[in-house]
Amino acid sequence: MSATGPGDAGDLPDDDWLRRAGRVAVHGLGREGRSVVTDLAVTNPDAEVVVLDDRDPGPDAHEWLDERGVRLVVGADRAVAVVADVDLLVRSPGVPPSHAAQAAARDAGIPVTSALNLFFARTRPDNVVAITGTKGKSTTAMLLGHLLATAGRRVRVAGNVGLSVLDLDVAPADLDHLVLELSSYQLADLRGRPAIGVWLNLHRDHHAWHGGRDGYVRDKSRIATQSDRLVANAADGEVRARVRDHPDLVTFDATGDPVHTGATDVARARLTDALAGSALVGAHNLTNLAATLAVGEVLGLAADDLLPGLADFTPLRHRLELVHDDGRRWVDDSIATIPEAAVAALAAFPDVPVTLLVGGYDRDQDHAPLLAALAERATGSSAVRVVALPDTGHRLATELAHDATDVAVAEDLPGAVAVAARVTVAGGVVLLSPAAASFNQFRSFEDRGDQFAALARGTAARGG
Repeated sequence: MSATGPGDAGDLPDDDWLRRAGRVAVHGLGREGRSVVTDLAVTNPDAEVVVLDDRDPGPDAHEWLDERGVRLVVGADRAVAVVADVDLLVRSPGVPPSHAAQAAARDAGIPVTSALNLFFARTRPDNVVAITGTKGKSTTAMLLGHLLATAGRRVRVAGNVGLSVLDLDVAPADLDHLVLELSSYQLADLRGRPAIGVWLNLHRDHHAWHGGRDGYVRDKSRIATQSDRLVANAADGEVRARVRDHPDLVTFDATGDPVHTGATDVARARLTDALAGSALVGAHNLTNLAATLAVGEVLGLAADDLLPGLADFTPLRHRLELVHDDGRRWVDDSIATIPEAAVAALAAFPDVPVTLLVGGYDRDQDHAPLLAALAERATGSSAVRVVALPDTGHRLATELAHDATDVAVAEDLPGAVAVAARVTVAGGVVLLSPAAASFNQFRSFEDRGDQFAALARGTAARGG
């Protein structure tokens, strides 16, 4: 397998850069940033390491860095001054290439790499299955890893979900398969080549980070240009248009009956029955399962080999997770950061009244898909009430002003939960599916979901 991407000459130099650098700047102290700092203590213990972050990461991070003798520089302007004096800059996924410090490094001819590129350069893996998509990639990656393991394969799951690739407890060569979930942030400068790439869908998201829609599509499309073999969703027109020329293409499509999973079609009823016997909630998981079966086929496994593992698969947290039941189901879908995800969440509860808690950080999302779904369920026995949170929820409330949908406005999550507790009838569902990112009021979508769960469980103590 080739280890270089299109247009690259020779071997990937990233690991040589890391081992030879006298001064290394690690930009961002998230999970991958910490894994790079830890790795440097082994691979280049004499290097002077400095961590750059736009915001102070807090006392725990200060203590962690002090224990390792690593200096912290806070602030974008100070970061620009630091990179002029280093031999290598390692970018964490959340740091955009457009960041002033990243641009300064490139202008000065200083190499810029990432944990993912270091991993590919160091290990030259030929068994990577890399999964991306605007939504569904975490569930699909974990589901594929679980079903492969249940079928007897040696497998690990890492990347954007759970574990940094530099923290793996086993060499890729000792595995049958290494499943990586890759975000658009990680794909933006990926130089290694996955053996198999999987592209689930393409929706509007992260446009500001990528410098606009064209940048987001370009970076997401690197799953196709960088992968030796590609498994892609033929039901997504945006994806289909960008993969048609791939030389080794396998497609899946969960919209018909039978469900298309590469060269083999599977009866839709068989897959829906398998999902019904699992803990996965929502018809959108049929697409995730179709993708998984298509990859399994490429790896020499049939549906008969994989489907038995569905029964004991544990879904990821904050993805249509039931967190409380007091005669009403309180469901945490905080991972839903785009309108299309909230639409899929509503579709998971088609026959019951739903109180939808929606709204968050405004990334100029297009509410049209959600408005259409709400219009269809504005009245009747399965009507959807909306409780609108800042910031995008308040914009959505304005957009719904002349609609039949019942809308209440709240200023924070405790207020929204209080409204939901008051208006949701027995047998109904309170659904946190915000259709927006969390950063206006929370540290992360996980923090938002955890706070929702705690508030939901507190409704019983407060008497509903």
